Amino acid sequence: MGYAAHGQRLEVIEEEAKQVRHIFERFLALGSATDLLRELGAQGMTTKAWITKAGKSRGGEAIDKNYLYKLLHNRMLIGEIKAGNVWLPVAHAPIVPCDLWDQAHALIGARHRPRKHRPRERQDFLLKGKVFGADGRAYSPWCSSLRNNRVYAYYVPQRGIAVGAGGSTLPRCPAFELESVVMEHVRGQMRAPIPVVEQLPASFRQDPLFSLDAACAALKDIDAS
Repeated sequence: MGYAAHGQRLEVIEEEAKQVRHIFERFLALGSATDLLRELGAQGMTTKAWITKAGKSRGGEAIDKNYLYKLLHNRMLIGEIKAGNVWLPVAHAPIVPCDLWDQAHALIGARHRPRKHRPRERQDFLLKGKVFGADGRAYSPWCSSLRNNRVYAYYVPQRGIAVGAGGSTLPRCPAFELESVVMEHVRGQMRAPIPVVEQLPASFRQDPLFSLDAACAALKDIDAS
């Protein structure tokens, strides 16, 4: 959207370019892809429409989230083109000002959730073997199959795995949320580490090389990192 090919060059279609800038500006104003799609649909805005050399109509469909994010990430709009895995500046005129592009991508980055699109391996479960339910049985790491380029990770009651869905009355726990709570608790302990250090075995604390101040400082350094 925004360009037409003429030989080896791209030329700006000003009416489409206005639509592209409108999409970026409204994305910033609304802060929500879902709200933006709803607004664009109400305005009747569609994907780029064109006629093939064979005379067939293409495009002109309702904009969906996949199309929207491809548009928001298309660096051709700021005057670049992809060569292999590298984006390079080229001769065609940019449509989206760099400051508008940067603001939109700052918003996208702020809304991005870590690990959202990365399949999660078994060794990534930080609490494997350390989570137990009220029935005394361990929770086991579990990943969903790949759906829409996402893998969902949970800690699941073992009875739920053995018997199947509904086999346990205990809830499954989203892995990222549970691990975040535990990690924040551990970090809180490190910020005031003396009670933690005092739990070390007496033989350890009585070692001539042991230093309470050094041990506390080391734990605080781990928290800071």
